[in-house]
Amino acid sequence: MRTPRGIVALRRLSGFTVSVAITAIISVAAIPTLITALGAGAWAQIGVAQTFVQFAAIFVGFGWSATGPAHVASTARPRRHALFIESVRSRLVLALVVAPLTFAILTVMLRGDALIAGLGTIAYLLPALGGTWFYAGAAKPARLLVQNTLPTALGTIAGIVAAHITHQAWAFLLLQAIGSLVAATCDTIYIWRHTHRDADGTETRSIRSVLASQKHAVITSGTSSLYVTLPVIAINGFLGEGPALATYLIADRMFRFASIAFLPIQQFFQGWVPEVPAEFARRARIATIAGIGVGALGGACIAFLSPVFGPILGASEIDVPLSVSGPLGVAFVGIGTTAVVGYACLVAVGRTRALAVSTVVGALVGAPLILLSAWAGSLFFVACAVAVSEICVAAYQLLALRSSLSSGEALSVGGAPELTLDPPIPRPEESDV
Repeated sequence: MRTPRGIVALRRLSGFTVSVAITAIISVAAIPTLITALGAGAWAQIGVAQTFVQFAAIFVGFGWSATGPAHVASTARPRRHALFIESVRSRLVLALVVAPLTFAILTVMLRGDALIAGLGTIAYLLPALGGTWFYAGAAKPARLLVQNTLPTALGTIAGIVAAHITHQAWAFLLLQAIGSLVAATCDTIYIWRHTHRDADGTETRSIRSVLASQKHAVITSGTSSLYVTLPVIAINGFLGEGPALATYLIADRMFRFASIAFLPIQQFFQGWVPEVPAEFARRARIATIAGIGVGALGGACIAFLSPVFGPILGASEIDVPLSVSGPLGVAFVGIGTTAVVGYACLVAVGRTRALAVSTVVGALVGAPLILLSAWAGSLFFVACAVAVSEICVAAYQLLALRSSLSSGEALSVGGAPELTLDPPIPRPEESDV
């Protein structure tokens, strides 16, 4: 007897949610324990390293975390092996270029602390070489858990223990780096061995053509991360590793935790919207309203709960004022909207270029405002600048979706139902500490 599609979808969603939940729980627990073991200043150093390197990792992952699941889901099984080989080969070449530059810049940002910069570069760049996006597209949540999530989580837990024993930030980063290395290695070995390698599906494209095909995806990932990453970098640059940086880092972590919590909703709509082509317009409108509504609810939680939980995460050393959490709550309305409108609706009709343009608009508007606000020393205006960026992105995507619905654009080839619950999970390899 065939299992109903709803049950299959629920199982898949539940499976991916387990990995997200494990990552989120460990990330939340890590913040106060590390601050207790290392102090707010040393934790802030780790936070700066993580934020900057994860931004740099986008240029190693080169958009596969954004569009890779959809590519895998809509690719014939014999071709998936070649798809993965193309990705690994391209990302290794990119890593050889990005890693030295990341280390050099981070060393300057950390005022000459080369050890923390080196270990941080390794720990947070390695996940970009993993295969989380492949597991999502191939609908293998159990493999994602075993091959990637658990090694990464165990590395973080071991790092926390090492930090309490040694009271050194490098000990935490070293264990995290080992966990990331094990996860990336397990991913590569498993996918290499367990994907079909039929003679008619193993031909690979050149690195140049592979990277060219990913241009819209990497533009989207890079620019959308710019106005999320830039505040921490700007505050660190203009205000130094003081209370202001620690305060914003805690608020930023609350913002990211809310984004992780939104993933199951994004996953559902990514599969539900394009599932029945004839109902795309109606489902896109319902998904848009739901995205805005849930985004507003999540934004309210960020705004009013961050001041409550901020001191808990900060081990009573750091407070998050409403003047910072409030604007970030508004920004989350934009996040909820774009997660659904962009990845569930626009991608389904092949509007990846509109996706990329929207994030460029957000960066052009938000980046100067963020830099000016950090230069002026105002965390309130920095958070407001992030909110303006996200709202601009959401507004552009809403207009693009309205245009698509008005013109009656059809779903792109492979848009459904193969994509059911195989979402472009935004940076699932990241752990916020």
